[in-house]
Amino acid sequence: LSDEGRTGQAIECLRRAIAVNPAALLVYINLARMQCRLSQFNEALATVEAGLVHAPSEPHLQYEKGVVQRAMG
Repeated sequence: LSDEGRTGQAIECLRRAIAVNPAALLVYINLARMQCRLSQFNEALATVEAGLVHAPSEPHLQYEKGVVQRAMG
């Protein structure tokens, strides 16, 4: 598999993990990072914002949101 194929598989695993445990904040961060690797910035931002629904003041999610927004320009 190519790096892109492995990243795609990782994204699917992370989405399943969120479905099982929507409060697993680290999963949102990792999923957003994988989405950014594939230049899926809108999806990454939506992922981080979904995590923030569960923990609005979580600093790691806030930081990741800034990273994604910066990547978007």
